[in-house]
Amino acid sequence: NYSVTKAAGTLKVTNATITASKSNYSGTYDGAAHSGSVSVSGPSSYTIKYGTTSGSYTTTTKPTRTSVGTTTVYYQVTASNYTTVTGSFTITITARATTVTAASAEKVYNGSALTKTSGGTATNLVSGHTATITNTGSQTNVGSSSNTVSKVVIKDASGNDVTSNYSVTKAAGTLKVTNAT
Repeated sequence: NYSVTKAAGTLKVTNATITASKSNYSGTYDGAAHSGSVSVSGPSSYTIKYGTTSGSYTTTTKPTRTSVGTTTVYYQVTASNYTTVTGSFTITITARATTVTAASAEKVYNGSALTKTSGGTATNLVSGHTATITNTGSQTNVGSSSNTVSKVVIKDASGNDVTSNYSVTKAAGTLKVTNAT
């Protein structure tokens, strides 16, 4: 009693959504490599690619930063049957504070100038780092005067100059000449 006409229907499956959340890194220079992170939820299997240029994701190895400054890392998360997600995080390293104090010295008056052109102390250096301190000062007569820091070079355990990763505060030492007997 019925006339049936068959028509084809359409089934459409769309991509699911990936949720990616990032964490920036911000810290004080410590000589170690640091990076931010990306956490992914949604797919059980996915690939994260990174790059340091927006739109260019060339490596699966997460970029790091060791020295003072800021790096923006761009990421792309891909998975089969999921919409690709992109974003970025930053790695910021700030200078490590150190106080460098010139060497002090003392002697009995003998008519010649007292100087102490090298030596001193540096506080708060990363373990394995050393400071070479050059000082300027002179005291000939009985009394005392400042011995000031004129140059500081800080090197890591491998001998690389890392001075630019420190915020240096200079403090004077004392040159003292006492009375002769």
